[in-house]
Parts: sequence; C-alpha cells; structure tokens
Amino acid sequence: MALFMEEYVKAVVMVLLEGGASEPELMAQSYIGMLDRLKMDILFDPFFTEEEAHKRAKFAASLFIGGAVSNMNGSLGDWPAEQ
Repeated sequence: MALFMEEYVKAVVMVLLEGGASEPELMAQSYIGMLDRLKMDILFDPFFTEEEAHKRAKFAASLFIGGAVSNMNGSLGDWPAEQ
C-alpha cells in the first residue's frame, strides 16, 4: 500500500508540475487527503449513496482546483508572509 501511495502522489505531482504548480507535492498531498476522507466515508457509512459520492467528489475537485488556480495566480497575497 505504501508503494501505491508513493506512486499515486508522484503521478499527481507530475500533472501539477505540467500545470505550473509552485508547490506540487504539497498540493498533491492535500488533494489526495481530501479524496481519502471521501473514501473513508464511503467505506464506513452504510447509508452512503452513489449520488452522495458523486456530489462530494465534484465538490472536492472544485474546491481543490479553485484553490490551486488561486495559488498559482498569486491571488492569495493577503496571507501572512512566511517567517
């Protein structure tokens, strides 16, 4: 499983690098983390529906893409400077 996760992160990092991400590894880990939470809900909630899975996957993708685009465009300039 560890090898799979390493390869999965690398694949997402490569896509983000192609897109010009400045923090591709951090972004990949963040996106995968959101999807992992979705996976856990699917596995452990006996009332979880396919419709809910689609809704949450779409939401997570939209949230990530919106944040990634904002980050790449530098529109997060109101964040405090790193120390």
